[in-house]
Amino acid sequence: MWALKYLRSFYANLVEYLTYYWYLFQEYFWHLIIGGILFYYVYNKLIIPVVRALANKYDSFVKWRQDREYAAIYHKNPDLLVQKICARQETVQKLQEKYNKDAVEYQAKLKEKRERKVILEDKFTDAGYKLGQSNNENAKNKSLKSDHFPLMGQGSSSNYRPPKRSKCGGGGCGK
Repeated sequence: MWALKYLRSFYANLVEYLTYYWYLFQEYFWHLIIGGILFYYVYNKLIIPVVRALANKYDSFVKWRQDREYAAIYHKNPDLLVQKICARQETVQKLQEKYNKDAVEYQAKLKEKRERKVILEDKFTDAGYKLGQSNNENAKNKSLKSDHFPLMGQGSSSNYRPPKRSKCGGGGCGK
């Protein structure tokens, strides 16, 4: 029972609040629209450029501070700079060696692929080659079924030839 009273009072308060805010919205609608447009204009034209300028100044300050710390460290200990440069050169040299090794392997694969392609071309350009025939000359099959291709039609017994085409459609041209 107490829950029902609570819900009724909550609903009554909610309706009261909503009607109050609806009244405010109706009364000040144009004020809100114009204020929103002004805020958008001021935000885009004034606030964003100022924030960007401050961010750029902060970034340049951070870079300047890092450069100063970097210079101070290597000014005190120049051997550290030499070690860093040598380590960087060794890394570059290792990467170059790896690249050269990969390039040699790739060239070997390309050469092997070309050789296989040449072998296949030679195999297919030999006279008398038929699909399904093996490379071994002793493995020839002499059956008639190997020469029979049902999708090729009736063989040489069909003598149909399409009529000759003339330049004029319909066979005219005054012959």
